[in-house]
Amino acid sequence: MRKFLLVVFVAFSSPFTYSVTIDLMQEYYDVVPLDVDNIRISMMHASHLSDVSNAHHTIGNYIASTTVDRMVLVHEQGQCHASVFEMKLNGTMTLPRLAMGNYPLKLRQAFEDELNMLEQHEKTHERIWQTALEAFENDIQQLIVPDNQNCDQFINEINQKMIKVLDDIGLENLKFDCISYGKHLNFTQCNENY
Repeated sequence: MRKFLLVVFVAFSSPFTYSVTIDLMQEYYDVVPLDVDNIRISMMHASHLSDVSNAHHTIGNYIASTTVDRMVLVHEQGQCHASVFEMKLNGTMTLPRLAMGNYPLKLRQAFEDELNMLEQHEKTHERIWQTALEAFENDIQQLIVPDNQNCDQFINEINQKMIKVLDDIGLENLKFDCISYGKHLNFTQCNENY
């Protein structure tokens, strides 16, 4: 029992929590599949996400942005640090859904299987964002910079680190898509390393 209390005490006494606030909006588009063998093709035809200019048909999507939710900077003894620094992840996941209608059980199950795989793929994109932002929060919460009372250098450091984090997120998401679909869809952005 003592061990449990100690763990709880350490968790609650930590000055920072490393969790990004997530605001996820889900959007859907309706699909009317003709048969079990053409569910993905039906999704492609119904999707408003498809880029017809290069023949890549997107049937699911996760778009995200991030903001600093809360930040309190402290200047002490010629140095600045964040006593509070919390990020917010704003995401929109777009997925297909079966349009209203009377469908055979086999078609419904096949559609659900395809949807589950697609949703897991998009949730992985969300986790890439979340993991990177949690590490960024942790990094900023540990950061101490010699600075003036306005913490100008500290803010500049945050901005520079944020640019790198966003670039890294973009590369990780591209790598994940390349591993998942790149060879099959002949993505030109994917090289042989992915």
